[in-house]
Parts: sequence; C-alpha cells; structure tokens
Amino acid sequence: MKLYQASLWKKVFKPSKKKKLESSSNQIYTIKEVLEDLNKQTEQILPLLNTLIELEEERKVTRAGLQEINLKTQAKIMDQLLDKYSYIEDDIVINGIRLKHIASTLLEHAKKAELIELVQQRKKKWQLDK
Repeated sequence: MKLYQASLWKKVFKPSKKKKLESSSNQIYTIKEVLEDLNKQTEQILPLLNTLIELEEERKVTRAGLQEINLKTQAKIMDQLLDKYSYIEDDIVINGIRLKHIASTLLEHAKKAELIELVQQRKKKWQLDK
C-alpha cells in the first residue's frame, strides 16, 4: 500500500476520543433533581388515576349507549397516563444507568485504595458485570 493511502485510512478510521463523563457528585445531584421532579409528576398522575377509577365504576352500571362515551373518555385519560408514565420510566432507566456508573467509579476508587475484599463483595452484590 502506498504511503498516501495508508495515511488516508488512518484519518478515516482514527480512533474516536472518549467523552469525559460527568463527575459522580454531579450525577448524584442530577438523580436527586429527577427524584424531586418525580413527586411533581406523581401529583399529576394521581388525579388521572382517580378519574379513571370513577369512569370504570360508572361503566359497570351504565347502559350501552353511554358506555361508548365512557370508554372514549377512558381512552383519552389512558393516553395521558401512558404518556406521563413513559417519561417517568425513561427517567428511572437513565437514573439506573447513572447509579451503575457511580457504583463502578466507587469500586475503581476502592480498588486504587487496595480495598480488594470490598470491591469483590460489592461487585457481586451490585451485579455490575451485567
């Protein structure tokens, strides 16, 4: 292979630079903020669930003509609930990833401090190898 070709391939396939991750303390603050926001989201979901309960109870005793309206209303509320739940679910998954990263970082620091027994116990308990 000619020299200019080799250098071209090196430019095209050069290794990507690793992004520097946020510090553990920043990630902990972020997790805390998300959990605080979770309370606000829960406050929005509870009235929707109560309304859904009422509509389901009404559906059981209404006649056929009114059930259609009831079911359409329940479907609209269910759309809102599923939408809000998907945001919560995404936040929880992301926080889980953050916590695993924080735990891995903690174990790295423990390993550097030569706390091998602690590292072995926690790595097994926290299941970070998955």
